[in-house]
Amino acid sequence: MGKILVVDDEKSIRLTLKAFLEETGLQVETAEEAESAIAILKDKPIDVVVTDIILPKISGVQLLQRIKETSAEVLVIMMTGEPTFETASESLRHGAVDYLQKPVCKADIIKAVQNALRIKHLSDEKKRLEEENQQYTDRLEELVSQRTRALATSEADLRRRAEELAILNRLAREVGESITVDETIEKGAKHILNAVSPDLAVFFLLENDQLVPRRSFSDRIESGRLTFAVHQVGECLCGLCISEDRAIFCEDIHSDRRCTLQECKNAGLRSFAALTLKSGSDVLGVLGLASIEARDFSKESTFLEALANEMAVGLKKNLLYEQLQQR
Repeated sequence: MGKILVVDDEKSIRLTLKAFLEETGLQVETAEEAESAIAILKDKPIDVVVTDIILPKISGVQLLQRIKETSAEVLVIMMTGEPTFETASESLRHGAVDYLQKPVCKADIIKAVQNALRIKHLSDEKKRLEEENQQYTDRLEELVSQRTRALATSEADLRRRAEELAILNRLAREVGESITVDETIEKGAKHILNAVSPDLAVFFLLENDQLVPRRSFSDRIESGRLTFAVHQVGECLCGLCISEDRAIFCEDIHSDRRCTLQECKNAGLRSFAALTLKSGSDVLGVLGLASIEARDFSKESTFLEALANEMAVGLKKNLLYEQLQQR
C-alpha cells in the first residue's frame, strides 16, 4: 500500500484526486500549499507527491527542489493547467518522475501514481539490496581481517615456540657439558639473559634450609649494588618460592608485603620472578629474575619455568660431582 500526498490550491481538485486514488486502496494526504506539504513530509512517510506547478508563495517546481534536497527517495509527479515545453523540461530536469496536464482524468492519475509506486518500490528494493550487500561485504572484510590477525598471531606463536625450544635445547646441551657448578650457572645465565633480557639474574643454592647466593649477573646494575645475603626458607620472594614450592611473580616489589628484604629495592629493581630450581623431587635452589622497569613476568611463566628446569638438571649433576670432590 502506497502513501500519496496531493498538493493543489484548488480544494475540488485535491478532493477529487484523493477520491480517485483511495478507490485503488492508497492512503492519501492533501495540502493546499507548499509549506503545508513540507510539514506533512516531515511528519509522515510519503512515497509519491502529486503537486500542481502553480502554487501560492512557493511554486511546485520550488517544492520539487526542496523535496529532492531533503527527501530524495520521495517521487514527485507534476501537474499544470498551462503546459509549456519550458515547464515540462524544468520539472523533469529537477527530478520529477512524470508530468500531467490538467484537467487530469481518473485513469491518467491512477496510471501515473501506480507507475511511480512501481519505480519507488524498485528503487527501495535496490537500496535495500545495496545495503545488505554492503553489510555482507563489511562482515566479510571483518571476517577476513579476523582470520588474518588470527593466522598472524598463530604464526607468531609458532615462531616464538620454535625459538624457545631452540633456546632450551642449547641451554640443556651447554649446561650438560659443564663440569662445575659455577660453569653451569655461567653458561645458563648467558642463555637466560639473551632469551628473556632481565636486568638481573641471581642464583641461590639451597644449603641446610638456607638459600645461599652463588652468582648474580647484570649489564645494567653496578656490581657494588648487587649484594645478596643468605635467605631463610619462607623469607622474601625467593624464600617463599621454596616454602610454597611454586614460582613467585611480583610486578612491584616496593608495594608487595611479601618482599621483606631490601636488597633488590636498593639495587633499583621493580619487578621480580622467583623460580624454583628443582630436578625431580630435589629442590636445589632458586633462580631470581628482576627488571628495573615494571614487567609482568607471569605472562612468560611457562618458558621461564622451563628454563629453570633445564638449569636444575645440569646443576644437580654438578652439585653431586662437587659434593663427591669435597668428600
